[in-house]
Amino acid sequence: AVPADARVELSWDPVSAPDLDYYLIQRDLSPDFVGSMEFTTPLTFINDGPLGNNEFFYRVFAVDWGGLVSAPSETVSCVPLSIPPSPPEGLVTDSSNGSVDLSWHANPEVDIAGYFVYRDTLYSGEGDSLAWAMFVHFNDSTAENYVVYWYWVRAFDLEGLRSEPSRRVAGVAAPGGAVFVDCGYSGYENGSSSYPFSEIDEGVAAAGDSSALMVFPGVCASSLVLDRTITVVGLSGADSTSVVSTVGSVVTALPGSDNAKLQGLTLEGLGAAPNAVEIAGSNMVVKDCVLRGATNAALFVHDGGEPEVSRSRIVDSQNGISCADSARPVLSRNVFSGNTLADVNNTGDPGPLVGGSLATANDFLDGAFLAVFNNGPATLQALSLIHI
Repeated sequence: AVPADARVELSWDPVSAPDLDYYLIQRDLSPDFVGSMEFTTPLTFINDGPLGNNEFFYRVFAVDWGGLVSAPSETVSCVPLSIPPSPPEGLVTDSSNGSVDLSWHANPEVDIAGYFVYRDTLYSGEGDSLAWAMFVHFNDSTAENYVVYWYWVRAFDLEGLRSEPSRRVAGVAAPGGAVFVDCGYSGYENGSSSYPFSEIDEGVAAAGDSSALMVFPGVCASSLVLDRTITVVGLSGADSTSVVSTVGSVVTALPGSDNAKLQGLTLEGLGAAPNAVEIAGSNMVVKDCVLRGATNAALFVHDGGEPEVSRSRIVDSQNGISCADSARPVLSRNVFSGNTLADVNNTGDPGPLVGGSLATANDFLDGAFLAVFNNGPATLQALSLIHI
């Protein structure tokens, strides 16, 4: 008898009788074999499990065609090993409106009792245990649309031993589903979290209306045109995820992209692109981004666009924000720095709303010749500017 994880590997020498039919094995917690378990096999070995962490006693009988039973073999005993399960593999997510579906591969251990599912909005977070699942799938119906979650799974066995966590996988609920992009990836591509597209413009082309485009850390060299409602999110934030281009605006949002969103991205013109983000007649959202390196403006808003721009760094361009005609961007809690001409350059009417209270104030740091240059007919509504 050889111990294994939650089981016992039992083997014996074959009986040479020509009328041998099968072997009868008895297992008990006592060498007296009172009330023992019995099972049969035509082979000369068994893997008995799953078993708890107890000492088990075994003996074997040979049975012939006539049902005659031999004397028992010698009695052997064995204590199965208690080994935690291996981390689950193959975790993937799928997106739908208001929910994220998870699935993974079944663990190979014989004593798996179930799986714990965890979720956090931070990749390195400790996570909350959402539930435990008996099977290899789980639907997170508590997910909020367009919020990035990180999921992982731990297996546990009949003794309550838990595995190490699986790899962490991003998931997002979205009415139009989710598409994933990893610009450093090479291999089979279908836009899933396991097989992401390797070009961000492929992801944009594949993303439907009201969908989410999730971008893994890295540098994507491409310019993007948004003409529908897509949420583009850098999974690890703007410091780790960049979209760079020197041809045209790095991102252009056209009419039809109302309620689109850019979040957690660095949009970099490399000192050659005219604009990091150009918004033409769209009411999209820019949040937690870095816009920089543009020869005209880090953010250029025109054709009546009314975007909401918040918690972003608008830096190192000729103008931080350039606002024309009837455009009216709403700016809150942004940081302006390193822009050479003006942080806010307005030639239109009504012009931007630059903060509205202390809670939504923007920080204007050193660098620009002018913090605000208003060459339009209207008086800017700049209710709370902080100039450090």
